[in-house]
Amino acid sequence: MAAAAKVTQAQMGEWQEITRRCYADQAIWFLNGFWEQGLEGEAEKVWGFAHKFGELDPEKKAAGTELDEFWSHKFLESLGETQTVIQLREKLRAIDVDNNKKMSLMEYLIWRYKKTIAAVLKAPQGDNKAEIDEAQSKVDSAQNAVEEMMTRLEQQKEALAHAKQAAEEARQTLAAAEEAEQQATAAKEEADTAAAHSKAREEEARDMEAKSKAAAADAKERAEAAKAAEEEATATAKAAKAAEEDAKATAAEAKAREADATKKAAAAKSTADESSARAAEAKAAADAAAEAAAPFNAAVAENEAALKELNAQEKAIADQKAALEKTIATGSLVARNRATNELEQLKSKDPLPLGRAKLNQQAACRKMEKAAAPFNAAKAKSEAAAEVADAAAKSAAEASALSEEAKAAAQDSAQAAIASEKAAVEAANAATAAADDAVAKSHASQKAAKAAAEAARESEAAAEAASQAAREAEKAADAAAEAAEHARGERLKADEAKREAESAAEAAEQAAREVEAAAQQAEQMLADAMAFLEAAKSKGGVAHGAIWWMERTIQEKKKYMPQRRVTKS
Repeated sequence: MAAAAKVTQAQMGEWQEITRRCYADQAIWFLNGFWEQGLEGEAEKVWGFAHKFGELDPEKKAAGTELDEFWSHKFLESLGETQTVIQLREKLRAIDVDNNKKMSLMEYLIWRYKKTIAAVLKAPQGDNKAEIDEAQSKVDSAQNAVEEMMTRLEQQKEALAHAKQAAEEARQTLAAAEEAEQQATAAKEEADTAAAHSKAREEEARDMEAKSKAAAADAKERAEAAKAAEEEATATAKAAKAAEEDAKATAAEAKAREADATKKAAAAKSTADESSARAAEAKAAADAAAEAAAPFNAAVAENEAALKELNAQEKAIADQKAALEKTIATGSLVARNRATNELEQLKSKDPLPLGRAKLNQQAACRKMEKAAAPFNAAKAKSEAAAEVADAAAKSAAEASALSEEAKAAAQDSAQAAIASEKAAVEAANAATAAADDAVAKSHASQKAAKAAAEAARESEAAAEAASQAAREAEKAADAAAEAAEHARGERLKADEAKREAESAAEAAEQAAREVEAAAQQAEQMLADAMAFLEAAKSKGGVAHGAIWWMERTIQEKKKYMPQRRVTKS
């Protein structure tokens, strides 16, 4: 294709006035001037060229006037003409008639349709400019109305979609919040039940702990009593053993007296001497009995004092119980509760002073009983010695006459001593057996006391664990209550969000109705513009390119008009 002539200096002013117009106005100028020269059939292509220029213009878009070398190459490439860079550059040089290294739409049209610069400058634009301007104004107004309607339509679509999405999200959120509230309420009820159960288990454990401690104290007291009984039985066994030894000695002594009586039966002097010796022994036995009486008398006094203290403590407890029972009967609710608790504690176990008084009295009894045995033995021994002394004195007086009788008495004494020895042996054996039994019972009591103490510790640990569980259950119940309240708050928020979303949806529907009204108005404006253009075409001297361009613009805008709702009559 031959290169077009270049713009002369004389033509440059008019040329720039045309090429400085936007791409659409350049196309309209070209179509107006060459409509009846075959361009009527090319109008759609020219429309496409103008819009392609606007699409490629990187800065001004449709308001631009020309493309630089790079975008000019892009335009030529978009037409499917595959050429090298050099070929494209040569073609652009041929098209660029004003040598500014850019390509206006007018330059491309001149080159494509082989028109001259002079023909373009003189191309007729119609003599109905006023009507064209009025028509253009109507088209512009209709176009603006359509664009405004389209903007509002897009906003309305976006708002409606957002409102629907928000409404659905609010509905889902409300459903989830209601479910969460139900779950939280159920969890709260379950936590309250668990807390009540834990509290009941704690009370049971505390009751078991109190019983275990009482059992441990009782077992300890029994163990202490068994230990005291063991000690007492051991002492009794030792005393019995000593008595056995004394009985054996007495038996031996009786046999010796028998032999001595037989040998000395004829000797009164010997009997007298023996009587004196027996008298001395009787005195010694009496002194020993007096000495043994002192501990016994002290033990008796101690027992009486302990018994007096025990009676005083028991009376004090009885008085305290009576006072508490009176408070329970006549006092306030707080005083009655406190008095009931204190009375139950008094009834459950003895207070420490009373328990100590009982233990002291029991110990005093044991001490008195323990002191009584040696005293009674010494007293019996003293009395026996006195009797022997009296008998010896009488025997001394009657020695000569009663030697045979003395011998018989000695034999009887020996037999009695043997019997006494036998009885002492039996008593010692019985005391030993009793001591062994007391030891066994003491060991069993101590073992039972240890077991009771261990059970008490376990009960205390169980009670503490139950208390901890109760505290945790109560804490869980508080947390569940807080969660339930939070869930209720979230449900109220979700309900409010649902109402707001529904209000937004209603507003979006109202906006849709307003957009529909705007669309009707814009459609009417397009129809009015089309009618005006039809009337303008019927007159002479018409700028066909401008009218076609406006019709094509209206046709393009109609593509974006929303579908009218069909209303049933």
